[in-house]
Amino acid sequence: MATLLIKESSERSLMRLPHLIELNGQTIGVLGAVGKDAYKEMLRPNLPPRVARIVLPAGHYTLCIRSLFRWFYATAELQVEEGRQTIVTFTDKEKYWDWVFWIDMAAWLLKLILHLGRPWSIIYEIVSDGLLLVWLIHEIAIRKTYFKIKVEKNEASGFSNLPMA
Repeated sequence: MATLLIKESSERSLMRLPHLIELNGQTIGVLGAVGKDAYKEMLRPNLPPRVARIVLPAGHYTLCIRSLFRWFYATAELQVEEGRQTIVTFTDKEKYWDWVFWIDMAAWLLKLILHLGRPWSIIYEIVSDGLLLVWLIHEIAIRKTYFKIKVEKNEASGFSNLPMA
């Protein structure tokens, strides 16, 4: 049997959503916590990367990593071989947009507390709504390649790599 290792390489520890893992169009599991455990996971700082280890027969597979928002996904073709571990690492393409989102949220909270006055409140609304529109167009454009997927092969780890005495 061959081994497929799927790792999420996101460094963010806030709001990590679970992802569906599909092989050849069939859902085989969820990577990440679901339900009450998801809230506990979000509150812990410096979370380790999520890892799924799948043992399957050697062969050719189509891997799909799908967000729980069904229209965001990415696929990759894999050749899983006997005796070699196939490692799939994925991350989303939202690094810079997350920063823009949190800055906009801070500005929105500041706007709730402080009264900006006539020209500045209109300028804020135009910039904020414009960024939202650009973000929505960006999301629609990359929805089928939402995740960056990197595939690498290693020799199988374990006792088979130890030298004979």
